[in-house]
Amino acid sequence: MWIWDCGSDNILMDTEQYNMENKLLFSVVIPTYNRIQLLRRALESVFAQTLDRNKYEVIVVDDGSTDNTKEILKDSNIIDRIKYIYQSNCGLQSIVRNRGIQVAKGRYIAFLDSDDEWLPSKLEKQADILMKDSKCALVCTNAYLIKDEIVTNELYTKNQNLFSGNVFFKLLHNNFIINSSVVVRKKALLQSGVFDENKSLKSLEDYDLWLRLGRSYPIVSLSEPLTLYRIHAGNISKDVLQTYRGLIQIYHKLERSEKLSRYEYIRILFEKYRTGLHAIKTALKKKEYRYLKTFLL
Repeated sequence: MWIWDCGSDNILMDTEQYNMENKLLFSVVIPTYNRIQLLRRALESVFAQTLDRNKYEVIVVDDGSTDNTKEILKDSNIIDRIKYIYQSNCGLQSIVRNRGIQVAKGRYIAFLDSDDEWLPSKLEKQADILMKDSKCALVCTNAYLIKDEIVTNELYTKNQNLFSGNVFFKLLHNNFIINSSVVVRKKALLQSGVFDENKSLKSLEDYDLWLRLGRSYPIVSLSEPLTLYRIHAGNISKDVLQTYRGLIQIYHKLERSEKLSRYEYIRILFEKYRTGLHAIKTALKKKEYRYLKTFLL
């Protein structure tokens, strides 16, 4: 059993210990908040992986749950099979995931949201790709949608919209990477920078990271749906105005760091403005629309 009640304290990664223990292939990082029933299903899908259990660890970072998550995990003996970190609620997935990354000992980091699940062969198939292709930094998959607690045959994205290789410019136009499907080399993750903890990027912090990784490394997208993505009322909703502000900030960061040329920066801003104009006009009040128009131009 491994329990860490860290409150608001920082966790420092012991790099020497990491180097000694990195024969472990995967660290599975699962953030959670008041989702004990869904969390249990997510964990069951991890424990059902065909990959040797000794080759991965499971890290659950609890963002201050008040639904007795810790007690229920203890009573079910699940807590003996995971690393459990409890922290004061911050409400930001970026901070929660970064805590998991900081204590991870695996060579690769696998992300799983507590309301999603995996199919049994997921980690094994992704490990095979990462071990055969040393240049690949990230492997993602397609997903089946779960609607009303029923696994459907509906895919998260059309396979023709999945891309492999140097996908940076494809990602600029469309984020086809599902967070819960991702495994990434820890070395590449740390070199690219972990999740940005800026509040203005809430619900976009994963896209920001995929772009930084995609700019520096090739990735592999598997058309095979090895992830189950749950559609429900608890999914983080994306306010239209907040989303567009966040996108502009992401593109501006890329331009400032010279990962995006000035021409590419202006071009993608106008593309996003054009394609999102109809949604903005119907979703926002008129005065907010005028503000956004000024903000973009």
